[in-house]
Amino acid sequence: MNTATPTSRASRLALATLTAVGIAVLGGALWANTRGATGNVLAGLGGTPRPLPPGALQVDDIAADPFNYKGGMTLRAVVARTEGTSPRKFVVVDAREAKICKSTNCAKFYLPVSAETAMQVARWDEVDLEGELVQGDRHPYFRVTGLRNHGQFR
Repeated sequence: MNTATPTSRASRLALATLTAVGIAVLGGALWANTRGATGNVLAGLGGTPRPLPPGALQVDDIAADPFNYKGGMTLRAVVARTEGTSPRKFVVVDAREAKICKSTNCAKFYLPVSAETAMQVARWDEVDLEGELVQGDRHPYFRVTGLRNHGQFR
């Protein structure tokens, strides 16, 4: 005689599911702990961020109040668009935002960049820009005096 009821089968299935989830979570936590939890979590998001030079800003830092920034500064950014193969004008976005979004098309703020000479940059290059924020006719732009290209953004 079968004494099992649908309710007891459902209970066993729920218990088995909870046990499997618990084992997976515990195993994942142990693995992350033995391999460096922070590094593995950040690696899953695309790696640990490259350290900023002292005093450097991110693009979103100036987006909040672009009229408040005067004088020379260093800016960390990712190239979103370029004009030509060796552009004097290009557009950058915040590196943190590009990493999370995995795209340069979802940025909240795009900052135009202008240089006196052509810069060797390509879309997705991570760059440190030296220069100043200038208030243009319609919007602010960053006038570059120096550039350090870290290569393709990861």
